[in-house]
Amino acid sequence: MPTIKKSVAMKSNTSKSVELKKPEIELGSEYCKVPNELLGTKLNPYLYGDNELFIRPFKTGEIRRISQITDDNSEELVNEVMSKVIKIKGDLTYNDIKSVDKLSLVFLCRTLTYPDPNFVINYTCDNEIEKEDKKDKKDKKVLCGASNKLHFDMEDVNIKYIKEDLGDKDFTFKTTKDITIKFRMPTIGDETLIEQHTDGMKHILKKEDKVLDEDILSIACIIEDINDEDLMKNIKGIYDYLNDLAPSDFIKLKSKFDKLHCGVDTIIKATCEECGGTVLVPVMFSSEFFLPEYND
Repeated sequence: MPTIKKSVAMKSNTSKSVELKKPEIELGSEYCKVPNELLGTKLNPYLYGDNELFIRPFKTGEIRRISQITDDNSEELVNEVMSKVIKIKGDLTYNDIKSVDKLSLVFLCRTLTYPDPNFVINYTCDNEIEKEDKKDKKDKKVLCGASNKLHFDMEDVNIKYIKEDLGDKDFTFKTTKDITIKFRMPTIGDETLIEQHTDGMKHILKKEDKVLDEDILSIACIIEDINDEDLMKNIKGIYDYLNDLAPSDFIKLKSKFDKLHCGVDTIIKATCEECGGTVLVPVMFSSEFFLPEYND
């Protein structure tokens, strides 16, 4: 298990720190159990059953690989590398992990890989400050513009949690025509499913002189049941059904999805060393994020 001198605690609705504990199964000493409080779902039993997640730090080859991330290959690279560093005790696989938890797991793995605070990323303060104009001797507002260094740690990340009392009602919707739609929370596997269907659906719809709505396709891929069996035969049938829904029904259905939104915030609050103001620093997957500077 990686050496961690302090508890990994979150700014959440719990005041207790969260300890990274060694697993009780044979995974190797570098693995630690993922604390529920570090995931937006908190590994809710309704979503994960009694499965447990374990994670280890990146290896050099892995973090150099993921540091090659771009907008075009981000999903592929993240899944390729994260599927190697995560193990699950139970009957689930990496593809069964909820999509909303994936970013938290990347952040945690990054934190475990670089516990030394001398590993830093750079950011520029964009706060407005008052500065005296030498000509007219009056204060004017200007950008601070100071260069700062930040040590990334899960301790500084805010997490929005999903409701605890999840049940079938949260994943069921009844339309105005009394049709019951059942859906699931998107998984990493669903992300791949959506990607696989995108090109095929574009081709099919082009023949019908239609344009693919990728938001509707994303929802279609997580529909588990509609009480009209003919609709469930293929993704095209589900897509067409959703596309033809009354707008009021579609908005209500989408609002049910939105209520399940949870996960880590990608903005970290930092303090500028120059002006002392609070800076909102966006955390972006980049080469610098995965291969930070060592500020000895």
